[in-house]
Amino acid sequence: MRRIAVVGALGLVGLLTLFIVNQVAQVVALADRLSPALGTIVLWVSVVLLAVSLGVPVYVLLRLPRV
Repeated sequence: MRRIAVVGALGLVGLLTLFIVNQVAQVVALADRLSPALGTIVLWVSVVLLAVSLGVPVYVLLRLPRV
């Protein structure tokens, strides 16, 4: 039962990742149509925000005391 839950959770994480990448690509394409420089700025700001959004919970999780 636990293995099924892990596989299901990994599948949901994969689908969420695919969704986020798709949405970021669409926003970057929209900004790129307005100005190529704006598209580049939006891309790198999005990459930094996503990295911070992933990095902070991982950092907090690793800082928890070991039991």
